[in-house]
Amino acid sequence: MKTKLLATLVGGAALALPSMASAVTLQIDDFSEGVQNLVVFSSTSTAAPEVGPFASILGGYRELSAVFTKGAGAPGGLPAAVVVDAGGTNTLGISTPPEWTVVTTLTWDGPGTGSFAATDFTAFGDAIAVDVIFADLNGSTIEFDLTDSSNNTSTLTKVINSPGLFSFSFVDFAGAADLTQISKVVMVINGVNSFDGQFDIVGITTTVPEPMTAGLGLLSMGALGAFATRRRQA
Repeated sequence: MKTKLLATLVGGAALALPSMASAVTLQIDDFSEGVQNLVVFSSTSTAAPEVGPFASILGGYRELSAVFTKGAGAPGGLPAAVVVDAGGTNTLGISTPPEWTVVTTLTWDGPGTGSFAATDFTAFGDAIAVDVIFADLNGSTIEFDLTDSSNNTSTLTKVINSPGLFSFSFVDFAGAADLTQISKVVMVINGVNSFDGQFDIVGITTTVPEPMTAGLGLLSMGALGAFATRRRQA
């Protein structure tokens, strides 16, 4: 009886844990389709041809551009490189020469300069997540701009201070965009001081547990503690 009860309580406590994990519920891009390769020289900007349509990309199409903003020049004239290695590592990679700052911009807005069908981002979660596989810890930032079907935009910027899954909570965005009617997403990577980085999946995620699940977990853990106390007193 006690063994069965203990197993039930432990199982209930564990129930709360998976809901805390950040899992992508609406994929924006996983860089598995649409190879793009940019070479950025000093004092220049460049853009790759738009790629699509692909089912793995929200709205079907991705635009990629990069611009040199400042720096002392690269040894031997080596440029910066921005690569979507679709079919290889399935990542976005950025490599920057010493002392350079390069700003990389990814735009998801359907074909051409239009927009994709208005989408309720809040129906899929409470944040945008981006998986940072590797990044130099030099003060570089990621910015997300969300634009709705009425052309209102909300923005949030975070410093990349470690590898891992970075969440951009919807409640922290500043601006007038209606998050239930998003039709364009822009991601800006401001890579400063010889930034090198590698990025994986981008998408909508849930960062907090559902209230009922969290409540069950807390009740289970409380009951587990009480059960352990009774055993010690017996």
